[in-house]
Amino acid sequence: MDAFSRVISINDMEDAQEQMRLVGVHDGGLSIMVPKAVFRAVKIEDVSVTAANILKQDMLSRGGDAATSYGTIDHSAKRTDVLLFGTIAQFKSLIERLKSQQFHLPQIACAIERSLNNYDLRALPVLGMEFGTRTYVMGILNVTPDSFSDGGKYLSGEKGVARANEMISEGADIIDIGGESTRPGADEVDEEEELKRVIPVIEGISSILSRQTRPIISVDTRKSTVAEAAIKAGASIINDVSGLLFDKNMAEVAAAHKATVIIMHSKGTPKTMQDSPSYADVVSEILGFFEKSIKDACRSGISEYNIILDPGIGFGKTVEHNLEILKRLDEFRVFGLPVCVGTSRKSFIGKILGQDTAEQREEGTLATIALAISKKVDIIRVHNVQNACRAAVISDRIVRGNMV
Repeated sequence: MDAFSRVISINDMEDAQEQMRLVGVHDGGLSIMVPKAVFRAVKIEDVSVTAANILKQDMLSRGGDAATSYGTIDHSAKRTDVLLFGTIAQFKSLIERLKSQQFHLPQIACAIERSLNNYDLRALPVLGMEFGTRTYVMGILNVTPDSFSDGGKYLSGEKGVARANEMISEGADIIDIGGESTRPGADEVDEEEELKRVIPVIEGISSILSRQTRPIISVDTRKSTVAEAAIKAGASIINDVSGLLFDKNMAEVAAAHKATVIIMHSKGTPKTMQDSPSYADVVSEILGFFEKSIKDACRSGISEYNIILDPGIGFGKTVEHNLEILKRLDEFRVFGLPVCVGTSRKSFIGKILGQDTAEQREEGTLATIALAISKKVDIIRVHNVQNACRAAVISDRIVRGNMV
């Protein structure tokens, strides 16, 4: 009989362990063998060429490899980015070696170690959400006259509460209430009007939730006064599309109330964000923004474990930028924090499919949800909760197996 070989998919330690058990590897050998079966590529930015050359030689000596700029070997360049390639076992050996080196290499070792650990670990629970077990669904409730998908539908308090109750019955884990449209080109709403729109709805939902265990209430706002009033009315999450930058008091309000914050990346304001946005590397720039934002939030008193990240699909991004973010969503796991993604009915889906109205983009939305879950995103933000929950159940069963 001719030999038969095939390529199998091993993306993480759990995949490696499952495949080795199928082969019949003894339990005692798994801890040794599994790290040798999982490949990782790690990028380190702005390294001295001296450190880069040591990194390359040390990784090569362990059977891995490294890529640097052309000017690294002859020192015609002073600084370079470095791409390291290897198995987890090779990285572990490299890290131990680098910790005893000079040229800033111990700090680089710690950064590599932290990134690898965060990438493979589940984010810690937030507000009772056990991340890594399943995908959580955030239902969008816009109490605005001009939101791109449902503007004007739920403007009265009664209609807003009724819609929230409907989303609860459909399976929403979080209800995200916004009183200011952040669609491209939207004008800013004054503080008094925003409060008038969101607080009655939050209070109404809170009275419903007094008899239930879910969902969590989130307020979608850039203003600290609205956030504070919303928290006092019953919200637990502040979803700030400006990444805590629009209002200098937002971080202090969140810290004072021990609120969870969703830090989203955006470029410009809703009024200007789609005016020819450009990036050298959209994912790299967003990661840099998150690194700084997390540090700033923690300095303001927000616990790191009360932070959720959102790369901001459609907020200062072209169609290609949005697709690149979705393709590389797993890179945002490097911080070890939960990741939220909102693609629901957005214009990039319509541009790809040639669909003008928001409601026509539902099937495209479901495709992005399935892809996001395959990248192990933690929260999906959607308009149609029932469809999203159904897509999440199937996707979770495929990605997370019997953990669902």
